[in-house]
Amino acid sequence: MRIGIVNKKNTYQQIELIGTCDDIVIVEEETITKDSFLRLINENLSHELIITELSVIPLRLIQLLPGFKLLVKHNKRLTFIKKDLNQNLTDQEYFDELYRLILFEEQVMQVRTKVGIEKARDEGIIIGRPPIADEQAERIQHLYQYEKKTIREIAETCCVSVGTAYKYATQHSDNRAIDNQECNETVQ
Repeated sequence: MRIGIVNKKNTYQQIELIGTCDDIVIVEEETITKDSFLRLINENLSHELIITELSVIPLRLIQLLPGFKLLVKHNKRLTFIKKDLNQNLTDQEYFDELYRLILFEEQVMQVRTKVGIEKARDEGIIIGRPPIADEQAERIQHLYQYEKKTIREIAETCCVSVGTAYKYATQHSDNRAIDNQECNETVQ
């Protein structure tokens, strides 16, 4: 089944370019997100997806990554009618080139994030969850180990996040292993 993906602007011209399709999905610029794009791809994985050009999906390249990864995982692709300056590429080559660009953008973002974190640390800025007082950490462990309070109850009692309560409740001096079921039950 051929599914055409068009946006609300110039819908008829886009449908004309795409040609015969079994169904048309209209993407609204105001409502398209990374998640809705991924959902669109996921719902149509078994179909041939045709799009006039990349600008039909008004997202940044990195926002397309989850959808493109899903397509690649299932050995599928988006077929683009207009390929910008690369009209001589096959549909698969064009999709692969876009995917490489998206992966490259992800790598650049990761490097820039690491550099930013290192720079912040060099400037004395503390990254991550702030530490809590030793007395409060001991209280959290006591409530968890001896009073058998849930993580959520401890978080409320000690005025900390659930993540902080979990972190300190599970740091035991005797390195007692925590049963996965108990852990899942208390975090919920």
